[in-house]
Amino acid sequence: MTPGQPLDPIFCRLPEREGVRARLGIDSDSPLLLVLFGGGGFGRPRLILNEVAKLRHTPQVAVITGGNPRMEKRVSALCQGIPRSKILG
Repeated sequence: MTPGQPLDPIFCRLPEREGVRARLGIDSDSPLLLVLFGGGGFGRPRLILNEVAKLRHTPQVAVITGGNPRMEKRVSALCQGIPRSKILG
Protein backbone atom coordinates (compact mmCIF):
# COMPACT_ATOMS: atom_id res chain seq x y z
CA MET A 1 0.00 0.00 0.00
CA THR A 2 1.31 3.44 -0.93
CA PRO A 3 1.18 6.07 1.84
CA GLY A 4 -0.82 9.24 1.26
CA GLN A 5 -4.27 10.06 0.09
CA PRO A 6 -5.32 8.62 -3.28
CA LEU A 7 -6.70 11.16 -5.73
CA ASP A 8 -8.86 10.76 -8.77
CA PRO A 9 -6.75 11.69 -11.83
CA ILE A 10 -9.39 14.28 -12.78
CA PHE A 11 -8.08 16.48 -9.94
CA CYS A 12 -4.60 16.53 -11.46
CA ARG A 13 -5.78 18.71 -14.34
CA LEU A 14 -6.79 22.30 -13.79
CA PRO A 15 -9.90 23.46 -15.65
CA GLU A 16 -9.63 26.37 -18.06
CA ARG A 17 -9.82 29.53 -15.94
CA GLU A 18 -11.93 31.65 -18.29
CA GLY A 19 -14.52 28.89 -18.70
CA VAL A 20 -14.87 28.30 -14.97
CA ARG A 21 -15.25 32.01 -14.23
CA ALA A 22 -17.87 32.33 -16.97
CA ARG A 23 -19.80 29.32 -15.65
CA LEU A 24 -19.82 30.81 -12.13
CA GLY A 25 -20.74 34.31 -13.32
CA ILE A 26 -17.43 35.81 -12.22
CA ASP A 27 -15.81 38.59 -14.27
CA SER A 28 -12.56 37.37 -15.81
CA ASP A 29 -10.94 40.83 -15.91
CA SER A 30 -11.12 41.66 -12.19
CA PRO A 31 -9.32 40.39 -9.11
CA LEU A 32 -11.23 37.81 -7.09
CA LEU A 33 -11.23 37.44 -3.31
CA LEU A 34 -12.15 33.92 -2.24
CA VAL A 35 -13.60 33.47 1.25
CA LEU A 36 -14.13 29.92 2.46
CA PHE A 37 -16.33 29.13 5.46
CA GLY A 38 -17.10 25.52 4.62
CA GLY A 39 -20.08 23.34 5.30
CA GLY A 40 -19.19 22.74 8.94
CA GLY A 41 -20.30 26.23 9.95
CA PHE A 42 -16.81 27.31 11.00
CA GLY A 43 -15.49 30.82 10.65
CA ARG A 44 -16.65 34.27 11.59
CA PRO A 45 -18.74 35.44 8.65
CA ARG A 46 -19.91 38.71 10.22
CA LEU A 47 -16.40 39.79 11.23
CA ILE A 48 -14.76 38.79 7.95
CA LEU A 49 -17.44 40.18 5.63
CA ASN A 50 -17.66 43.45 7.60
CA GLU A 51 -13.92 43.90 6.96
CA VAL A 52 -14.35 43.08 3.26
CA ALA A 53 -17.11 45.70 3.04
CA LYS A 54 -14.67 48.33 4.37
CA LEU A 55 -12.23 47.86 1.48
CA ARG A 56 -11.80 51.02 -0.56
CA HIS A 57 -11.69 49.13 -3.87
CA THR A 58 -13.86 46.08 -3.34
CA PRO A 59 -12.78 43.19 -5.56
CA GLN A 60 -15.19 40.54 -6.71
CA VAL A 61 -15.91 38.34 -3.73
CA ALA A 62 -16.78 34.65 -3.95
CA VAL A 63 -17.90 33.14 -0.65
CA ILE A 64 -17.91 29.35 -0.36
CA THR A 65 -20.34 27.99 2.21
CA GLY A 66 -20.18 24.29 1.33
CA GLY A 67 -23.28 22.19 1.85
CA ASN A 68 -24.53 24.26 4.76
CA PRO A 69 -27.82 26.00 3.83
CA ARG A 70 -27.98 27.85 7.16
CA MET A 71 -24.50 29.32 6.59
CA GLU A 72 -25.43 30.16 2.99
CA LYS A 73 -28.52 32.09 4.16
CA ARG A 74 -26.55 33.92 6.85
CA VAL A 75 -23.75 34.86 4.45
CA SER A 76 -26.24 35.98 1.79
CA ALA A 77 -27.69 38.49 4.24
CA LEU A 78 -24.22 39.72 5.22
CA CYS A 79 -23.19 40.18 1.58
CA GLN A 80 -26.10 42.50 0.74
CA GLY A 81 -23.84 45.54 1.22
CA ILE A 82 -20.90 44.10 -0.73
CA PRO A 83 -21.03 44.85 -4.44
CA ARG A 84 -19.99 42.07 -6.82
CA SER A 85 -20.30 39.35 -4.19
CA LYS A 86 -21.34 35.82 -5.05
CA ILE A 87 -22.26 33.05 -2.64
CA LEU A 88 -21.40 29.55 -3.78
CA GLY A 89 -22.90 26.79 -1.66
